[in-house]
Amino acid sequence: MITWEWDATENRLVANGNSLALFGVQEVQRGEDAIRLVHRADLHDHLRSIKKVLREGGNYFSEFRIIRPDTGEINWLQEWCVAVPGEDGRVQKLVGVMKNITGQKLTEERIRELNQELAQRNAELTTERERWQGVVEGIAEEVWVCDLQGKTSLMNLHTVSPLGLEEFRNKPIEQVLEEMEILEPDGRVRQPKHAPLLRAINGETVRGEEIMRHSGTGNARYRQYSAAPTRAPDGTITGAVAIVRDITDYKLAEQALRASQERLQLATEAAQLGTWEWLPGQDFAVTNEIFCRIHGIEPTPFLVNRLADFLSLVHPEDRERVRAVIERSTHGQPVEDRPYRIIRPDGEARWMQPFRKNIFENGQMVRQIGAVMDITERVVSELALRESEERFRVALSNAAIAVFSTDRELRYTWFYTSAPAEYALEFYGKRDEEILPAEDIAAFTALKRRALESLQEIRAEITVRVPGGERNWIVSVEPLYDDLGQPDGVIGACQDVTDLRRLQVQQIEYATQVEVQRRLMEQREQDRQSIARDIHDGPIQTLSSTIFTLQFLKEAVHVPALQVELEQARLNVKSAVQELRDVINELRPPALLRFGLARAIEQHAEDFRERRPEIDLRLELAPDQNQLAEPVRLVLFRVYQEGTTNIIRHAEASQVVVRLEISDQDVLLEITDNGKGFAVPADFAGFTQHQHYGLAGMKERVESIGGVLEVESKQGEGTKVRVRVAGVGGEPKL
Repeated sequence: MITWEWDATENRLVANGNSLALFGVQEVQRGEDAIRLVHRADLHDHLRSIKKVLREGGNYFSEFRIIRPDTGEINWLQEWCVAVPGEDGRVQKLVGVMKNITGQKLTEERIRELNQELAQRNAELTTERERWQGVVEGIAEEVWVCDLQGKTSLMNLHTVSPLGLEEFRNKPIEQVLEEMEILEPDGRVRQPKHAPLLRAINGETVRGEEIMRHSGTGNARYRQYSAAPTRAPDGTITGAVAIVRDITDYKLAEQALRASQERLQLATEAAQLGTWEWLPGQDFAVTNEIFCRIHGIEPTPFLVNRLADFLSLVHPEDRERVRAVIERSTHGQPVEDRPYRIIRPDGEARWMQPFRKNIFENGQMVRQIGAVMDITERVVSELALRESEERFRVALSNAAIAVFSTDRELRYTWFYTSAPAEYALEFYGKRDEEILPAEDIAAFTALKRRALESLQEIRAEITVRVPGGERNWIVSVEPLYDDLGQPDGVIGACQDVTDLRRLQVQQIEYATQVEVQRRLMEQREQDRQSIARDIHDGPIQTLSSTIFTLQFLKEAVHVPALQVELEQARLNVKSAVQELRDVINELRPPALLRFGLARAIEQHAEDFRERRPEIDLRLELAPDQNQLAEPVRLVLFRVYQEGTTNIIRHAEASQVVVRLEISDQDVLLEITDNGKGFAVPADFAGFTQHQHYGLAGMKERVESIGGVLEVESKQGEGTKVRVRVAGVGGEPKL
């Protein structure tokens, strides 16, 4: 089977499939190339169908013969074609599907020949029956005959079906029907008078599909009947013959495939994944309804969407980048699927994350499949979180603050302070009066109670007595709500503004900043681990199950073309599983925890070299033998990841050197490239102002473990990123 597309304006014909096997020519490029192959007897009707659909639109279905130029053989083809109108309403293209039905036609011709032969040889029935029996024995399907009284006979015993129909030989059809329950394709019980052989005795030619169920054993099979009357030389009907084909395996495979497709559709709906499929040479892609829905466009007939229409939705600032990605990917080149923005027809802006894969056969790209997900909520949340983190950092950068949360009974559920960890642990599960005398801490307790009762933010400066003397605190408290929106406690912060504790305030504010960053980094890593775990326990397990299902179906089906499609589907799903495993390794590298930092970098470098062979990546790594504390290993590995990612995206480098040194005093990680370089900002704020978000993120990570990040770069002279962390083993030195 092949699909084809003919451009009416350019008279250009593009066929997707094995043209040599179908037409006997290597390539068909113009409409007249295909028309020239049509048999002269069918040419007039075939041209009339094409001209009608070109003139009126719509579609047509036809069966016609062609003469193969390579062998001279005559093949029967079955074709379905639909017209695709242009913007002016006139037919611009024809798109169709074509398959070879020569075998089917030959079978029908064979039945006619057998009927003619029976009529001609009726007078010599005994002699000719033996020769005819030899012919029948060569047919794989069951061949049944019956006389005018409905008495049946199975002509080729070697094709006995799983239903054990040989027991019904030489019995009238009515008796057979008493022991068999036969259903129509719609599930209704078939009436005895509708039996194919009985209808053929009455002069009807029958072709159809039925379900037979043996009353004794309960076995059921799908069977396809072709029946025709047998005639004497004078044309009178002498009986009937039927060829019965068991199509149970095909129907069961078809049902299983349909169920698999439904499960895949349900999974796509649940994940809200828009999908597309594009074939080389086409200016449109076939999508699903979700693709149209998340882009805010109305589904078109056959869900065909033109690339130009899609690009018109892309945000002007992202359009050229997206156009370039499409151009490279449709020429079979590897691309990076980065998020892009669209502006829906209703004016709403949304963020999209695409995923695409090119399919190759014999080194040639034959199609592209892809998916797209609306990630607007995630992007907005990330931006809001980044802004919140920045505000939090700024708020804590110049003050000594204790941050806490309590339940409705004002028992502490979380408490952060720069004091030793064991000091903070004393607060968990306790009320203020269980920690300090009630009269010393009364003002602080009253503020929290007021916030909980009034459901309003309370901010005040109070004086409390703590061990060591009185302290002045600026306290801010507000209600804390649960997932249902009900008040569940309070969250707040208090700042010691006592002048005599100014030095301690400076120490606390730095420790606060580092601790908050560390907690944020820990949360991010926990989120990465959670996402990796969800991917492993969810989609990977489902897809792995699908692989086994497709393998079972392929082995159960005996139709070569369907086996090829099932094998391709299995390979596609297997590739998707591997891609998900790569994502998991990026989110939480297993080697980092098991074998240490150096081994994790080496493992990542192997994948880097495979994906970017044009970049010479060299490693000079001292073995850490898992002696670095986990936070240090994790931060240094993320810096390495971000550094190599920045090099791929921005540096245009051909050589990268990664160096890791470990001593008793400190740990040094250095990443050097020979790329185009850039002007290094004078301070941290300059990184974000010049959109060096990756370097800004590196700096935050490094400072969270008490390290120092240095960046050296000049235009045209490459870049060097250096991270130094004091001490090895145990917890990082802060």
